[in-house]
Amino acid sequence: MHLPRRRSKRLGRRIIIIRYDCPYTGQRIFEIDKYLLAKEAPGILNWCIDGLKLLFGDYAKTGDVILTPDQQKRVNDLIAESDSLRLFVENEIVKNDAKMSNGEHYSLTVEEITTEYIEDCIKVNLTTLL
Repeated sequence: MHLPRRRSKRLGRRIIIIRYDCPYTGQRIFEIDKYLLAKEAPGILNWCIDGLKLLFGDYAKTGDVILTPDQQKRVNDLIAESDSLRLFVENEIVKNDAKMSNGEHYSLTVEEITTEYIEDCIKVNLTTLL
């Protein structure tokens, strides 16, 4: 998907990555949703209200959700990865109007571009789109 630069910036303002790094290791509870509503509903509601207060605080300060630097980096990395080929072409390939000694213009093959793109992705730890 081709994202114009301004769309990439707008997209970055709309993405919030919610990461859960503590998987449950205990015994699986059948119909946990019913269990939680029966046993923990007031606590869950209070947790949601606390989160809503934090969200309203962010909106009051900036009109948007305030991301930590780590959260912003994850969003930026996701956008860069999804738009990596366009960014590579835009930032790494330079047009050269000079001519070679035989009078031909310089050119790149698809293979040369692809190879360099893959190497660039590996260097910056991005998944390639190819």
